[in-house]
Amino acid sequence: MALNSKRTQTFFNEFLITTTQFLNQFMNDCENKFFEFERKLNRIESNLVIIEAKLASVPDELPISEPQKTPEQLLSVTQEPQKPQEEQTKQVQEETSIQSQPEPKIENTNMIKISESFLYKKYFKMVKFGVHTQAVKNKMNSEGLDANLLDNPDLMIEKCPEDEEIEE
Repeated sequence: MALNSKRTQTFFNEFLITTTQFLNQFMNDCENKFFEFERKLNRIESNLVIIEAKLASVPDELPISEPQKTPEQLLSVTQEPQKPQEEQTKQVQEETSIQSQPEPKIENTNMIKISESFLYKKYFKMVKFGVHTQAVKNKMNSEGLDANLLDNPDLMIEKCPEDEEIEE
């Protein structure tokens, strides 16, 4: 028993219409989600630009202030008994002999702490100012640097040319 060709054509047309409507709706939903993600990504990027601008405005080196002495410490210094002249001269001679001794040579002057290196200093500063460590590591990875180095700030590495320019 063969189906009527008009009936077959009607079923086929109905199938095409419903499938096309489904695919159009699916495509619209996906497109809306992509626009939403793009909007969120743009918001995150703008926040990142603001954070980077704030970090760039912070000076590289903060001045280190001398700890304040308490009144008791000041009194103890002023009330120190006077030493006899001979003891004072011996003490001065000992201090000058200690100062005149040659300092031990550093084997490799071409090494620097990674936290002081030109390439990595800004990342350690970001962590110091409270940026989440994983975010800093992601930033390092995106710039082609080894993010695992952030875990060891005292690691010694070779100086790069920028480090030598800073020292001069």
